[in-house]
Amino acid sequence: PSTRRALGFLPLRLPDPEKEPSKYHFEVYCVRYSVVWMAIFGCIVAFQIYESFLGPYDYLLCCGILSLPNLLSPLFLASHTPHPTASYASKATVYLAVYSFIGNYFYTHYFYAVLKAEYTFPGVRLNDVPIGMYFATMFYFTSYHSLSNSLLRFIDTSYAPSTARTA
Repeated sequence: PSTRRALGFLPLRLPDPEKEPSKYHFEVYCVRYSVVWMAIFGCIVAFQIYESFLGPYDYLLCCGILSLPNLLSPLFLASHTPHPTASYASKATVYLAVYSFIGNYFYTHYFYAVLKAEYTFPGVRLNDVPIGMYFATMFYFTSYHSLSNSLLRFIDTSYAPSTARTA
């Protein structure tokens, strides 16, 4: 098992770059890009830049641009497979894009009903969800995916198999 950590102070374990190079490069990229998009979003909130987002395309443009590096990552990350579409980055990106779409299109209404929440900013909408949120979901789900995989890998490789671990 790999002992490489994404961040030294967190219990995370990256894939073995020798055995799973495609997965390793994708997860390292995602962790690094997570810092970038979170910093940009942090600045948008801290400096109240969102107050200038008045048009229906402003959030779509902002979130669309922030999701592009994740959506295009299979094109520029080394695939380590005979066909780039067979790479881990390609498969994970397609899975996360589909998962993001399904979550936004079908399950956002659950949160509308249970939490009495709604998106109040102007935006072009699909099934009453601003399309910008479909893109935002893509980049934060990519972060969740990479970090949760790393945490699960840490747990799997750090604790000996036993009934206590599987309980």
